[in-house]
Amino acid sequence: SASELQDTSSGGLYVAALYWAIQVLTSIAMGDVKPANTGERLIALFSMQFAGCLWAYLLANMVAFSSFMDRESNDFKLKIDATNLFMAEKGVKADVKRRVRTYLLQSSSVRQYRKHQEL
Repeated sequence: SASELQDTSSGGLYVAALYWAIQVLTSIAMGDVKPANTGERLIALFSMQFAGCLWAYLLANMVAFSSFMDRESNDFKLKIDATNLFMAEKGVKADVKRRVRTYLLQSSSVRQYRKHQEL
C-alpha cells in the first residue's frame, strides 16, 4: 500500500513499481502474501521472471512436440513445400501450379478418408 512506501528510497519505489507491473503482466496472485521490503520484492521479481520464462519454454515445447505427432500431416506439408520450390525454380505457370496443388490436396484427402474407413 502507499503508506508502506512513504519512507522508501527512489530505488525502492522503482523496484516496487516494477514488482507491481510484472505481477500484473504475469497474472501472478495479488493476494494476501506480499513482499514487505525491497529485498523481498527483488526476490519476488526474479522468481516471477523465472517462472514466466519457464512456463513459456514448457508451453512452446509442448506445442512443438504435438505438431510432430501427426507424421502424415508433416509429410504432406514437406511434399507441398518441395513441390512449390520445384515449380518456382522451373518457372511453372500459375494455372499449372494451382492444378498440381489441388491434385496433391485431393489425393491427401482421399488417403485420409480411406485410412479412417479402415478404422
